[in-house]
Amino acid sequence: MPIEVRCQSCQKSFRVKDEYSGKKIRCPSCKGIVDVPFLVAEMESIDVEQASVATRQIRLPTNPTPAPPSGRVPGRKQRDYIHLRCGASTTIDGPEFQALADPLAGMVATYCAQCGDVFSIDQFVWSDTREAISDYYLRYQNSGSSFQNFLVSRVGMYVLAAIPFAIAMIGFLIWRNNWFIFTGVLLAIITIALHTVFLGPAILKQLFGTSDARELK
Repeated sequence: MPIEVRCQSCQKSFRVKDEYSGKKIRCPSCKGIVDVPFLVAEMESIDVEQASVATRQIRLPTNPTPAPPSGRVPGRKQRDYIHLRCGASTTIDGPEFQALADPLAGMVATYCAQCGDVFSIDQFVWSDTREAISDYYLRYQNSGSSFQNFLVSRVGMYVLAAIPFAIAMIGFLIWRNNWFIFTGVLLAIITIALHTVFLGPAILKQLFGTSDARELK
């Protein structure tokens, strides 16, 4: 049975699953820490002192940024993450996991299977470490220079692809030959492919010791 919760910071109300009874969660609006009240049935079964002890045992850490996990998980092909708003877990694999796991790719949103919609990345935590995905990104981004982060990002990829395309368009404007348009598009596609297959993995390997972002913990 869903539990009605009100954030004391922003006064927004929302519902969470009963499994979060007595725990602390983040407010989906202001990201503040919110205490989820106990269900009535639970309050009848434990007294005030027991409730205090139980709460301390099962609450999520009060620090919104958990201690960063270390190491890698070789060969990992999928991972679960939790949507803080609804409390549901989503399993991700394939190319989508590759993109989401890459802390330098600049992903800003992902999908919740329970809600059936896309939400900003700061509303999700990894199920196994309880670390916010946005914090996971920042932790790894701080390991590289601004230039490296830019090169391996989606924005950097498109900027690199735009350079040969822009040169080809200048050629088209000067000589009015349609082959310049075809060549520009082809070179842009080749640049994106080289970035995805070689440049991105090479920088990941240099910074984090693995070219497969899915192994990062």
